[in-house]
Amino acid sequence: WYQRRVRGVDVYCIHGKDQKTPELFRYADDGKFPDNQPTTEDGDGDGTVNIRSLELCKKFKTLVDYKVVTGFLATHLEILQRTDVIQYISDLLTKKNIQRREEGTSEEKKENRKTVF
Repeated sequence: WYQRRVRGVDVYCIHGKDQKTPELFRYADDGKFPDNQPTTEDGDGDGTVNIRSLELCKKFKTLVDYKVVTGFLATHLEILQRTDVIQYISDLLTKKNIQRREEGTSEEKKENRKTVF
């Protein structure tokens, strides 16, 4: 499903890593599933989503950019508080708005060149 190409949709992935994240849940084979609690094995991720799942976005055919952040404020929710991430998103939106305006200007010029009878 992630290899499907959607025209006009650019994909940008930003996620954290190096955070203790549940990776594997083991349930006892005691016949009480699902009423007992599993043991949890932790691995790498953003504190909510494991790294294997986070890295799936690398497989999107329309992936334009892939950014991983580590260290302070690198968890699933904290990442949106980082000034570098906010600036990155702001720059992307600004760039997209400029591109759209330029494309609109080009389309307007083409329409103005049409001869009307």
